Amino acid sequence: MSNITFAAALWQYIRPYRWRVLFILLGLTVEFSYEAGLRYSLKFLVDDVILKNRLDIFLLLFALFAVGGLVYTLFAVICDYFWAKYGSRIFSDLCHDLFRHLQLLPMEYNERQSTGDLMSRFSLDAATIDNALVIVLPAAFLSIGELLLSSAMLLQLSPLLFSGVLAGMVVCLTSPRLFAKKTNSSNYELSRYNGQLGMFLQEHLSAFKMIHAYGLENHVTGQYRQKLKQFVTVASRANFFSYISQRMPNLAFLLLNIVVLFAAGLLVMQGRMSVGSLVSYQIIFVSMSAAINHMTWIIPNLLSAKASMQRLQEVLEVPLPPEEQHYDNESVHFTGDIEYRHVGFSYNNGQSVLNDLSFRIEPKSFTVFVGPSGSGKTTLINLLLRFYEPTTGLILINEMESSRINPRLLRSFIGVVAQEVNLFNLSIAENIRMGNLDADQEAIEKAAKQAEIHEFIISLPEQYETLCGESGGLLSGGQRQRIALARALVREPLMLLLDEATSALDPLTEQDILKTILKLRSQCTIVAITHKLNLAVEADMTFVMDKGSIVEQGTHNELLNNNGLYVRFWNHTEELEETVVTNTI
Repeated sequence: MSNITFAAALWQYIRPYRWRVLFILLGLTVEFSYEAGLRYSLKFLVDDVILKNRLDIFLLLFALFAVGGLVYTLFAVICDYFWAKYGSRIFSDLCHDLFRHLQLLPMEYNERQSTGDLMSRFSLDAATIDNALVIVLPAAFLSIGELLLSSAMLLQLSPLLFSGVLAGMVVCLTSPRLFAKKTNSSNYELSRYNGQLGMFLQEHLSAFKMIHAYGLENHVTGQYRQKLKQFVTVASRANFFSYISQRMPNLAFLLLNIVVLFAAGLLVMQGRMSVGSLVSYQIIFVSMSAAINHMTWIIPNLLSAKASMQRLQEVLEVPLPPEEQHYDNESVHFTGDIEYRHVGFSYNNGQSVLNDLSFRIEPKSFTVFVGPSGSGKTTLINLLLRFYEPTTGLILINEMESSRINPRLLRSFIGVVAQEVNLFNLSIAENIRMGNLDADQEAIEKAAKQAEIHEFIISLPEQYETLCGESGGLLSGGQRQRIALARALVREPLMLLLDEATSALDPLTEQDILKTILKLRSQCTIVAITHKLNLAVEADMTFVMDKGSIVEQGTHNELLNNNGLYVRFWNHTEELEETVVTNTI
C-alpha cells in the first residue's frame, strides 16, 4: 500500500467529521503557538526586563502569560471533549464498514476465511488505525506545527545558527526512511501472525472438552508454545525496526544539540548574540528536540497503522457480487414448487460436486435426500438458498428462475434448521425472534409451542428471558435444536429445510423431534437432508444421492424393491439397531 493510498483510506473516515477535526486543529494551533510564543518571549524577558529590573513590564508580561494560559486550557479541554467523541465514532465506523462488507460478500469467501484472523482485523487492526487517527495524527500535527513555528523563531534569532539547525533537521527527519520498507513489511507480517494466533486460540478454546477428553492438554500447549516462539521471532523483527526508526533521529538530534550549544556559546562570548537570545534559542531548540522525538514515535505508529489498513483493505476491496436483475417482489409467489433442471455445480478449484441433477419438489410435500457423506446433499440446500449459484442448469421456483429472485425475498419464505445450531448469547425469546425480527411475544410462544419447547421454557425461572449462553452452551443438544426449529417456524415459512437437523442427537430425542417435524407437513413444504433413513420412511418422495448424482428415487417401499443403494443403507441401519438391542440385553 502506497502512502497516497493510505492517506486516501484514512481521509475516508476523517471526512464525515471534517468540521470537528478542523476545530480541533485550530485548538492544537492555539496550543503550540502559545507554547512557542512563551519560549520566544524569554529573549525579551531576560534582555529587556530582568537584566534591566523593569518590574512593571515583568508583572504585565506574566499577567498576559496567565490570560494566555487560561485560553490555552479552555481550548485544550474543548479539544479533548471532541477527541473523545471523534475517536469512538471513528472506531465504530471502521468496524461497521468491515462487518457490513463481510455480511455482503458471497458465502464462498466467508467459508475460506479463518474466524480468528477476521476477529484480529476487528480487535487489533481496527484499533491500530483508530489509534493513528485519534492520537498519532494530532500528535503529528502538533509536532509539525511546533517545528515550523520554532524554525521561524530560530531563523529570526540567529540566521547563521539556523542554517546548521536546518541541515541537521533534514538528517533527523529523513533517517527513519532508511528502514521504512522493512518496518512496514515486518509490521504487516506481525499483524498477519497475530491473526494466526487468534485463529489458534479461537479453535482450541472452543474445543476445551474434546482436548481434555483425549488428554491433549500437553500436546496443544506444546503447539501453542511453538507458535509463541515463532511469534517472538516475528515480533522481535518488527519491534527492532520500529525501535531503530525511533532511535536514529534522537541520536542525530542529540549530537546536533551539542554542536548548536557550542556555536551559540561562542557567539555570545564574541558579543554577536545576547544572553537572552541564547536562553530563548536553547529552550526553543530543546522543544524542537521534543517535537523530533515525537516524530520518531509517530512514524513507526503510522507505519503500523498502514500495515493494519492494508489488512482491512484486503477485505474491503474484495468485490461484492454484481447487481442482479430481479423480478418485482410483488410478482413472486412462493408455494413450495421447486424444480432443478440439469443442475451442476463445481467449486472454483474445479472440483465437481453435483452432476446434471433434474427433479421436482411438489408444494406441501415431504421430500428427503439421503446418501453417504460427501454426496452433495448439503450443496443442494446451499444452491436453493442462493448461497451459491449453479455452474450449469437452472433452479425454478414456481416456474421462475431462482437467479432472478431477490435472495432476501427468497429466504424470507424459507426456514432452515441445520445440524450445527447457531444460538447467540441472548435470551431464548431473542434467539427465536432472530427468525422474524417483527415477531411479538405471542408469535414467539406460538412457534415455541409448535416446536414443543414451550413447556420447558416456562418451567425456567426466567422463562423466555433465560440466557442461552455462548453458542447455546447453557442448553442441551435437544433443547438447542428445538429452539432452532422454533426460530425457523416463527417466520411462518412456506418451506422448511432440515440439513442433518437431528444427526447429532440421541435416538430418543431425535425421535421426539421427528414427530414434531412430521406434524408440520400439512403446513409447508418440508425438505430434509440426512444420512439416516427414519425420515425417509415417512417421506412422500426420497432421492438417493451418490457422488453428486441422483441414483434412485421413490417412496420408501418403492426403493426397498429396487435392491439398490437405498436397500444397502436400510439393511445397514437394521443391523445397527439389532446390535444396539443385543448389547442392551
